[in-house]
Amino acid sequence: MLSNYHTHTSRCCHASGADSDYIAAAISSGYSVLGFSDHCPWPFTDWFSIRVRMHWSELPDYINSIHTLRDSNRTALTVLCGLECEYFPNHISTLRYMSSLTDYLILGQHYDTTAPSCAFVGDTADLSMSRKYIDQCVSGLSTGLFSYLAHPDMFLLPYNEFTPTLASLCRELCRAARELSIPLEFNLYGLRKQTKSPWLGYPSGLGYPCHAFWRIAAEENCTAIIGVDAHSPDALRDPELPLLASMYLNALNITLVDHI
Repeated sequence: MLSNYHTHTSRCCHASGADSDYIAAAISSGYSVLGFSDHCPWPFTDWFSIRVRMHWSELPDYINSIHTLRDSNRTALTVLCGLECEYFPNHISTLRYMSSLTDYLILGQHYDTTAPSCAFVGDTADLSMSRKYIDQCVSGLSTGLFSYLAHPDMFLLPYNEFTPTLASLCRELCRAARELSIPLEFNLYGLRKQTKSPWLGYPSGLGYPCHAFWRIAAEENCTAIIGVDAHSPDALRDPELPLLASMYLNALNITLVDHI
């Protein structure tokens, strides 16, 4: 595990540590690439919750901070500045603008962005919501703006049983990602919740990463990228989970991508 493109900062209000602390943790753990991808801000925060993302006014400071760290650590680490974004079909120009400011974008479709309520996709075992999630992910990936799809199986969080309908939705998403040549992220934050701190996760549901999903991803010949989804510098100091994840994906014969 020499690269990670999924790293948050304290600006999102649910991560901790200074930007430089993540750099130090990555260097000490032997990473060659560290990409920051904090939750992107949106200029219409009057109705879209900002408690889990930086404010629009913080975007310049975020970019400047990461660029400064990039320039001062060139010999030890490749530092990239990205953003984790939802796909808002009515705000594609804003996404293009954020893409122009950064090295990359990753798609993290946490909410139903077609409705003013912006409901979290992992709150309710609602097949209509899951249907929307798949449609929005495929539409977002089809824009060509995103390097990979973060935690693609997150929508399975509230379900207790992997039904044929859910299997069909997963296959549709995996097939689209393969046809678009976009990697799917095997998310270590979700795995960490299940194995290290189950009280932070969803022990009664399928959780993510979900084995049934990744079996389908293997059948559809998808590629995968391991994302630490670091919310603290300590997440980059844990060598066990990346190793377990790579062994698991190799056992499924899923091709791993380590650079985007």
